[in-house]
Parts: sequence; structure tokens; C-alpha cells
Amino acid sequence: MIIGIIGAMDIEIRRMKEHMKKESIQTIAKMKFYSGKIENIEVVICNSFEGKVNAAVCTQLLISEFHVDMVVNIGVAGAVSNELKICDFIVANSAIEFDLDATTLGYEMGYVFGLEKVEMLCDKEISERLQKIAKKYSNTKLGKIATSDKFISDVKITNMLKEKWNVSAVDMETASICHVCELNKIPFGAIRAISDSCNNMEYREFLELSLEKLDKVMYDFIKRLNE
Repeated sequence: MIIGIIGAMDIEIRRMKEHMKKESIQTIAKMKFYSGKIENIEVVICNSFEGKVNAAVCTQLLISEFHVDMVVNIGVAGAVSNELKICDFIVANSAIEFDLDATTLGYEMGYVFGLEKVEMLCDKEISERLQKIAKKYSNTKLGKIATSDKFISDVKITNMLKEKWNVSAVDMETASICHVCELNKIPFGAIRAISDSCNNMEYREFLELSLEKLDKVMYDFIKRLNE
């Protein structure tokens, strides 16, 4: 089994790289792919850069060039649900690209052409494993992540996401990675540490602390794949 791990920013994957016994580093489309092993599990870790298109390109490269059997997206997210506080975890059970808008053509907001639906499901087994482990380290919610190419800091948008889709958190990559994995029939999971409540100042203050806790969860997740 080969696990592909994607973080948008280098800070999101830095600790995972430190756990890895590196075998090779390849640069494709300006993205660095670190191949090696963590606890004898083959992994490929990549810094995709922020945004939906970058994340989608990175995911397809992991699948086509590195032949990964599973993709896990890690990083931070902004809380939408009142149940999530700073340094809690959100494990995605589904994802929505809420900035896809062809409503003037009669489609529902968020409708994904090609998949012909709005809500994309994550792999149930991966999500349950991540949730079980994450609960040991912090409050963890299994829920829906909404993705767009915008850092969300507008309460009107977060309220809309809660009311329309019961969204738990927002970010800029999860749904696009889920989209590519579903097209390729590759199991996908996502876990995000809450760094803010859609507030830019909170994000800068709690980014490092949130990621430190997330690293412990992911290391435990990989280690337990040997069991």
C-alpha cells in the first residue's frame, strides 16, 4: 500500500516529512513529492500549494505518477460549526465545492459536472479510523467540509453554509482533492485541525499549535495501518 498525503502549505506537512525515511524527492509542476517510509508504510508526501486547482493537480499526479492506493488531505480549516473550537479536529465524511455556481443554467449551487452531484463522499473506513484516533488528542467532529478559492471571513457566508448544507468547516482544498479521487476511484480521507473561526487573526495565532496536534494524529494513523 502507498499512501499519498497532501498539505497545501509546507508548514502543514513539515512534521510528517521529519518522521519519514526519505528515499527520493521529485519536483513535478513545481510541486515537491517526498517518497519514503513511515513505520514501514510507503508514503508520498506533497506540498500542493493553496487553492483548488493546485490541489487537484497534485492529487492527479499522486495517482498517475506515484500510483498511490489512498489519499489523505491534512492541514488546517476554519470552523463553521459551533461545536468546533481552536485546535479541535474536523474529519470529513463529505465535501462540497460551494463556489461552483451554475444556478443560472438551472443547476443546484455546488453541482459538480462529471460527477453529476453536489456532495462528494469520503471513504467511510478512512474517516472512521481518523476520527477514532483524533478523539484521543482533542474534540473531534465528523462532518462536512466546504471548499472554495477564498479564505472565508464573512459571517454571512458561514451562516449560509450552515443553513444550506450543515457544513462544519471551510478550507481551500479538501473538496477538489475528493473530486479527483472520486473520478479515479481512489479512497480519500481528510482531517483538518481548526485554526480559526473564519477569522484571519486567529488563523495566524493558532496555526502552529493546531498543526502540532494534527501531526500526532497522522503519525498514529499511519503506524496503526500495520496492525
